[in-house]
Amino acid sequence: MKPEKIQELEEQLTTSRTAEAVRLLALAEEIGLLDVKATRKVLRARLVTVRDSLPPKPSRSARLARRLQDARGAPQPRKDETRAKHIMGGFLIEQANHEPSLRVPLTVPLAKFLSRGGARVSNSNWALLMPVFQAWGASDPVPVGALRHRAESRVRIVLGAFALQLMDMDADLRRRLLPGIEPFLLSQPVRSQAENRRVLGEDIRRWNALDSLDRGLDEASH
Repeated sequence: MKPEKIQELEEQLTTSRTAEAVRLLALAEEIGLLDVKATRKVLRARLVTVRDSLPPKPSRSARLARRLQDARGAPQPRKDETRAKHIMGGFLIEQANHEPSLRVPLTVPLAKFLSRGGARVSNSNWALLMPVFQAWGASDPVPVGALRHRAESRVRIVLGAFALQLMDMDADLRRRLLPGIEPFLLSQPVRSQAENRRVLGEDIRRWNALDSLDRGLDEASH
């Protein structure tokens, strides 16, 4: 994006944030909040509770901040992390669609993953991933392509974050999923294969090492 457009977004963000801050301050004065003595810790906790009770709809300034972030470009490590999540989200959807026996076992760890963190993030992720959770719970394939592009991409990113954690923490599901990663990467467009391997290379090496360790422990226990 051109520098002048980035500067315009920065100015819009400053104006929007200022207007929102003034509106909140005016409301605080209107309800007498400024007349009540409260420690920062207590006041912050109450305001967090109010924030978490609101619908997870971003404000205008939040949307502007996201546009500005996209315009500036994310640092490479963050881009790599997002790409890795997107790849693994697509992989998990494809694997579960081709291997029905994976669907139901994925629901329990997915429920735990979606329920972690603050209420606002958890509720947002649950709303986003509910079609996936319901499909797997019924042992149905995930309805791919039914959402708008940005929502579909977000589903893959959240599901990819779940997949990355799953591969590290669940030995049984890692053993079932690991053989499918290489064929999945080979099925992607040739122009993206090298980049996909670059961002996932360290993870794949770690998962293979964990799998070898798991197999060695299994053999030693028999």
